[in-house]
Amino acid sequence: MTIRDSLGVPQEPDYEKPILKDYYGDDIYTNSTVYINSYGILLEENLERYSKEYVEELTAGEANKDLQEVMRPSEYSEIIKEALLTWIINNGYADYFDLQPKRGEDIFESRRNY
Repeated sequence: MTIRDSLGVPQEPDYEKPILKDYYGDDIYTNSTVYINSYGILLEENLERYSKEYVEELTAGEANKDLQEVMRPSEYSEIIKEALLTWIINNGYADYFDLQPKRGEDIFESRRNY
């Protein structure tokens, strides 16, 4: 019940009441933007959270399959190559290519003996 003054003006604002709960138990109001999937209703503000949790639970194979399905082949190829190059840079070029360090004079001497 809204309390009104002598002229009928509400003394307190009317607060909108939630009509539903989303996947995470957050309130949904009549003006909320929501998405529906097989797990339930999801508020727009929970999309990032839902996405992060979804990806966290994937195996590498499942993540790879999802990437291939949602990306154009050229985008997929670019992402995979970029990930590989980043790994090579972060873990050592020589290690990836199984290269062993030598001194230049050692190579020169070994060729001289042929």
